[in-house]
Amino acid sequence: MSNPRPVNGRIVWHDLMTTDAKASLAFFTELIGWKTKDVDMGPMGNYTIFSAAGKDVGGLMPLDKSHGAPSHFITYFHVENLDKTLETAKRLGGNVAVPPTPIPGVGTFAVLIDPQGGVTSPMTLSDVPPEDADIPKQGMFCWEELMSTDPEGSVKFYKEVYGFGSEAVDMGPMGTYTLLKRGDMNLCGIMKQPPDAPQMTHWLSYIAADDVDATTERAEKLGGQVFVKPMDIPNIGRFSVIQDPAGTVFALFNGMEHINAKQQAAG
Repeated sequence: MSNPRPVNGRIVWHDLMTTDAKASLAFFTELIGWKTKDVDMGPMGNYTIFSAAGKDVGGLMPLDKSHGAPSHFITYFHVENLDKTLETAKRLGGNVAVPPTPIPGVGTFAVLIDPQGGVTSPMTLSDVPPEDADIPKQGMFCWEELMSTDPEGSVKFYKEVYGFGSEAVDMGPMGTYTLLKRGDMNLCGIMKQPPDAPQMTHWLSYIAADDVDATTERAEKLGGQVFVKPMDIPNIGRFSVIQDPAGTVFALFNGMEHINAKQQAAG
């Protein structure tokens, strides 16, 4: 069966940008169960890669505190034409923070800041691997969510830049939650930034957890701070939001089998 999903916009990698590599490494390997390996990147030095369920899922990059940026995850979206993607983003008010930069044997990436301040990394891979159709397992990234001060503007921006489709969902008192879709697949969400949120517009990476409650409790014991205690999303799953000791905010989630249930049944 042919895959109806376009290649453009596929999530291919995550980097943990942290101001305290030692603390973040100890926290996530103990909390999530990530395995690690160091790769020699030549002039760029060693690069630590995380794996979960036998698959590489991301890497760790030290972040200089003097730059003023908080520790965070950054998500890499594959695009077929990086220059065209960046030109579209600039036309829509985005800013290219890092110009196209080659990684030998991997591809070329850039770092893009949207008009509201959200950061992503468009990347053209040299060799695009087959897509994994399995439900994300413990420790794998499973969802991305943009908390935006202007969700309508953000939806327009990301649809044009990465070629996403969209579907608006009425969340009642929480307002509208917009799903970004790559073909038939729900990939990300965009919602209004709560007024009391600790950051302005930002992306929140979700990591699959077999037991959200137990993992959240363990995070506190490891020095993490719980921003949102484990709670249910009706008919979807259970999640919590946590900050690691270095300041990285992320979410735990269980329930991915419900996110793309129709597509999985069809496949």
